[in-house]
Amino acid sequence: MPALTRTQIQTASDIKTERVAVPEWGGYVNAKAMSGYEREQFEQTVAQPGADGKIQISYKQMRITAVIACTVDDDGNHIFTDADRDWLNDKSGAALDRVASAILRLSGISQGATEAAVENFTPDLSDGSSSA
Repeated sequence: MPALTRTQIQTASDIKTERVAVPEWGGYVNAKAMSGYEREQFEQTVAQPGADGKIQISYKQMRITAVIACTVDDDGNHIFTDADRDWLNDKSGAALDRVASAILRLSGISQGATEAAVENFTPDLSDGSSSA
């Protein structure tokens, strides 16, 4: 296997998508793997400080956060925004689970992998306004 160049990595099409049938909604959606940025945002959303000071995984937020972040139309445009969270939470749990499971699988995230990823995670408490 050859060493890759910067250009080869930059131009690689490495974000996979998968069509997921959602009969509860009368059709299908496209689940896509998380980009590096989306993965960072996902981990920050589902990682919550516990009473003991250790980071805990919020499984309550995991599925819906994945669905919002990585459900796209046929042109690759995001279907949902965070403003859709409340009404999406009222949709079929089976449908949401099917879509979220595809997204998490495509993104290489399993329950064990998520726990391992945030085991030593420290939340970013900055407001993002400083420049480094």
